[in-house]
Amino acid sequence: MGIFKPVHDFYEDEWLHACIKAYAFGDRFVVPKFCRAINNFFTDTLGYCYYSCPAGRRSTSYAFRNIPSDRIILQRLVDKYCASYAADAIGYGLEGMGDLPVAFLRRVIHRFQELSKMSAREKAKARCYLEHTSDEEKGECSDLHMRYDEKTDLAYFE
Repeated sequence: MGIFKPVHDFYEDEWLHACIKAYAFGDRFVVPKFCRAINNFFTDTLGYCYYSCPAGRRSTSYAFRNIPSDRIILQRLVDKYCASYAADAIGYGLEGMGDLPVAFLRRVIHRFQELSKMSAREKAKARCYLEHTSDEEKGECSDLHMRYDEKTDLAYFE
C-alpha cells in the first residue's frame, strides 16, 4: 500500500499528472534511479486514482507523448484503465475514448483480447509493474514481468 492517498478528485488529478511529468522529466534527463522511484511510487499508489475524467485523460495523453513506449508505467496506466472499465461509466464510453491516444487504445484492446482468452487461473497471476534495480532482484520477484515488442508496439507479460 502506498504512503499517499488522495482525498479529493483535484488532488488525484494533480497527483497523477505530477507523477507522469516527473517520470518524463527523469527519463529525458537520463536519471534512472529517479524514474524507478517515481514509477514504483506510482505503481504502489495508482489504486487510489480515477483517471478516466478529462484531467486524467489529458495526463494519459501526456504520458504517451512524453514517455518511451517500452516503459512499464505506460502499461500500468493501460491495465488500470482495463481493470476499472465499465462501458456505462462516465468517461469510459466513446466520448472519453476520443481524448485518448491511439497507442493507449491499441494496448487497451490488446489487454481485453488477452483477458477474453485467459482462464481464471491465468487471470489470477499477478503482474509486476515495478522497475527493479537489477536482473537478480527481478528474478527474485515471482510475478509476471513485461516484455515490450517494438514491432507491434505492445506489451506482453511472462
